[in-house]
Amino acid sequence: MYELHWSIQLIILAVDAKATDTEQEMVSGKEGEVVCKADGAPKPTFRWSYNSSSFPPENEPYDNGNGILTFYNVTPEHAGKYRCTLIQRDGRKELKKDKVIMVSVYGNLE
Repeated sequence: MYELHWSIQLIILAVDAKATDTEQEMVSGKEGEVVCKADGAPKPTFRWSYNSSSFPPENEPYDNGNGILTFYNVTPEHAGKYRCTLIQRDGRKELKKDKVIMVSVYGNLE
């Protein structure tokens, strides 16, 4: 007599970026950060764009890979619309979610 055994793997992808502030500020002439917070299992990866394109080389920030862009010398040109794309992968499935962050740059009062 033969027995059949079945195994079902259910993969649910969910990423939460609700804690990310959609309006952020930096100060010209200082170090600044744009932060995209996200939770999920598996842990999401982050992809950034600025004003609907990639960053120009002279203004390219440091991307730590965990949702934080660091600018070592903020200029007024860093103001604009940042898009944080959260990507979650598990085997054959992929989930993408965009979070738009508007960044304002203010003058240094020193």
